Amino acid sequence: MGVVPTDAQQDEIFDMVAELGADPQEVAEYMQKMQNGPTREEVEAKQKMLEEKRKKEELAAKQKAENLAKQKAEEEEGEKAKIEATRRVELDTEDFDNERSLKNCFTFFLIACLIGLYFIFKNNDSNDNNDSVKSENTSAFSSNESSLDEVSVSEVTTDEVVTSSDYDDDDDSSIENKLRKKYDYVYGLNSDNLYRVEKNDKKGLCNASGVEVVPPVYDYIYSVNDGVIKVEKGDKKGLIDANTFKVLLPCEYTYIYSKNGRTIKVEKGDKKGLIDANTYEVLVPCEYSYFYSESNGLIKVEKGDKKGFLNARTYKLVTPCIYDYIYSPDGGLIKVEKNGKTGYLNLDGSVARRPQ
Repeated sequence: MGVVPTDAQQDEIFDMVAELGADPQEVAEYMQKMQNGPTREEVEAKQKMLEEKRKKEELAAKQKAENLAKQKAEEEEGEKAKIEATRRVELDTEDFDNERSLKNCFTFFLIACLIGLYFIFKNNDSNDNNDSVKSENTSAFSSNESSLDEVSVSEVTTDEVVTSSDYDDDDDSSIENKLRKKYDYVYGLNSDNLYRVEKNDKKGLCNASGVEVVPPVYDYIYSVNDGVIKVEKGDKKGLIDANTFKVLLPCEYTYIYSKNGRTIKVEKGDKKGLIDANTYEVLVPCEYSYFYSESNGLIKVEKGDKKGFLNARTYKLVTPCIYDYIYSPDGGLIKVEKNGKTGYLNLDGSVARRPQ
């Protein structure tokens, strides 16, 4: 389109038209229409402009989706923080009530002791004024001395049993009370059957038996999700195994996304990478600005404004991020653009036709 034939070419075309029996006037009008149409370069430029517009819209939609996901996660974390703060206030109030009850008990005990001492002194005065009564009392005391000792031993033993039962390891409340002596704050057993404890503004975990399974070294501990526990130190996040409580990922990531199939996407700053969801080994270092969805066994990645491909099975780099545009594979070839020139790659990343 947009190409004007020479006179000789026109004569040759009309001779061929005459041999085929077509109307020369219709052919002439069609040729004129083709000459006035857009050129191939104009069509390709328009297609490229439409492709860029589509990609910008996809990028904007992707960014919006990520922002909404982050906002939702932050709102959930804020709600958890509010619940935890409310729980702390309730526990402080409960401690105050317990302390006041102990003070009242001590006061009643002191009053009872004073009354007992009063009657003891009164009985002693009465015994001094009546020697015969004193003698009888002494005799009675001597005769019943052995039985009195038995009663005392029995009473002491009974008291010890009661005290021991109060601190039975099977009693959840007693375990929680013991933990309160060791930690600044203790939050009751949650749905994960764990105590969340706090000391010096750092959080850890104890199991239902009161044994410390995660030391209080974290600024925040999330609930168990898919067999792991997300933890924070400062503004960095990591993962702990919810069964063994071993560190799976150290707290060095800005963000950790939920498991997606065989991988977990992580971020360090504004750079993204991939972690194996089973072994928690690093599959792809945090050096890419974006990961696209898998297509034909390949994952398109970006570094800055340059694009490349990763193998979706081995996560090895198929082609480096040196192209301005990379299109989805079609017919066994990958169309690429670099510096305004178009070329083609094989699915293994080898060059089928250099950009030109």
